Amino acid sequence: MSLKNAVGKPPNRGLRSYVAFLRGLNMGGRRVIAMADLRAAFASLGFASPRTILAGGNVVFEFPNGNGAHLARDVQRGLKSSTAKACHRRIIKGK
Repeated sequence: MSLKNAVGKPPNRGLRSYVAFLRGLNMGGRRVIAMADLRAAFASLGFASPRTILAGGNVVFEFPNGNGAHLARDVQRGLKSSTAKACHRRIIKGK
């Protein structure tokens, strides 16, 4: 399944789609964050069209083609400062 089909719309022109898998959010009542707050946090970090998948902390977003390792570091730092919640993260670049 393509990323386009998974989220229901194609990525914005000139931007590349990424998926952030944020481990440890909303699990067992610990590190609880509302999905609206998570989307707002991603938007405040400069990522375009952030959308969450279910309530487990997976976020699809667009960003100009960049280095996945740098994006992961930026997400980690940004979420910690904007939500006061640390989490393990992995960023996957879409095709």
